Amino acid sequence: MEKRRRLECEQPVRRKEGILSRSKSPISNSENGTQYSQERFSTSPIRTLVPEILIEIFVLAVPRDVEGWLAPEWNRMAPNNVAAVCRYWRDLALSHSALWATFKYSDVDLLRHFSWDKLSLFLARSRRTPLNLTLYDLNSEDKDHSEVASLLRNHQHRCKHLSIRFSWRAIIHMLEGIVELKNMSLLESLHIEWVGINVRIRLQHAPSLTVLHLAIPKYTLDFGDATVLKLTDITLDADSTAVDDCWSLLRICPALINFHVITRVRVNADVYHEDIFNSSLISFRLFSVQSSVTQCFLQPLHFPNLKHLYFDYDNSGVHGLVSRSRCRLESFHLNDTDANQVTRCLELLPNLKCLTVNGIKGIAVRDMILRLTLRSGEQQLCPSLKTMALTPDLCQYAGEVAAMITSRWYVDGTRHLEKVSLDNCYHASELHDMSVFSRLREEGLQI
Repeated sequence: MEKRRRLECEQPVRRKEGILSRSKSPISNSENGTQYSQERFSTSPIRTLVPEILIEIFVLAVPRDVEGWLAPEWNRMAPNNVAAVCRYWRDLALSHSALWATFKYSDVDLLRHFSWDKLSLFLARSRRTPLNLTLYDLNSEDKDHSEVASLLRNHQHRCKHLSIRFSWRAIIHMLEGIVELKNMSLLESLHIEWVGINVRIRLQHAPSLTVLHLAIPKYTLDFGDATVLKLTDITLDADSTAVDDCWSLLRICPALINFHVITRVRVNADVYHEDIFNSSLISFRLFSVQSSVTQCFLQPLHFPNLKHLYFDYDNSGVHGLVSRSRCRLESFHLNDTDANQVTRCLELLPNLKCLTVNGIKGIAVRDMILRLTLRSGEQQLCPSLKTMALTPDLCQYAGEVAAMITSRWYVDGTRHLEKVSLDNCYHASELHDMSVFSRLREEGLQI
């Protein structure tokens, strides 16, 4: 089959070369009187390439990033441009379905109407080849919403990588009914950012899925009889995210590396939950505005190999998570938390390299700064810190802050600290010891 298709693609070229080879008449140059044999024009170097190599060149010409598909003229982009050079190239391009299996679109300024006919063309020419579709910054037209829903319903079985993002400036149009994703045997990554859709995802029918990013108001995760999933990267950005779903994912995803979740759903704190151990998790991020939800969510969790921990709002239960997991955190991000709780957590993190604390509160702020100051002969708190970001107003503790940063600039004759951010503090007039920071900056510290 492949040999026959190759011969069919080469037939136009061979026919042309046969006509030229039969012509013996020279070509005269009227300007200088020289003559060239017709045989010199019979075959250019590009025509000596076998179809397999030429196809690989065509594939490399296809833009990899979404930005590459923003060309003002559609016909100047591969694979459209190569298919318009000559009949041989066109036949060759159309014969290779994988060349048309990647389609990307982005309209950051919302100035253009999406050309659904072009996507239909790619879908037809790619035939049964697995699809890589990226549709970013779609506008507010009703047609865009219905077309995307139709795409999900009718072509989900062909998608290998699917990423859909409506612009946050687009007018919200809620689709009626539920878009059900249940035939996704080829799907490896799924990204959906769309406020106008209600999606139900049957994960038991997505055996190859490794990346799942959802930023939609309503969705349902159906696990069915799935006992193990291959997911490695999960982001659930929706107020309706159920804590039970998060626990299920942490249980049945043994290869999970990154888990980021936003949830405001209440849970029953009186119900007993079995401990959940996930030894593969490296990064965990939680946004929850209710302390009861946060504490209940974290209570059964154990992440012994966790490296990066982020809490974007409520931090209730964070000390218990760190203590239970006995993990060797490298980066720690807290938001609007009590200074005493920060200190208690830092006492468990001797290998911490990056610390970010936004909105420290409580009466123990000064004590926290003093504990972070390295002194010989005393127990050192996080001696390996490389970056620090403290964004509360620390002006009243300016002297202590300066001493703490200076103590970390040189540790046992070695420089460890690389960058310090003191928003709401550094530019304040109350920070009287400016010469210390100027000297450290001149020596190489980023402040």
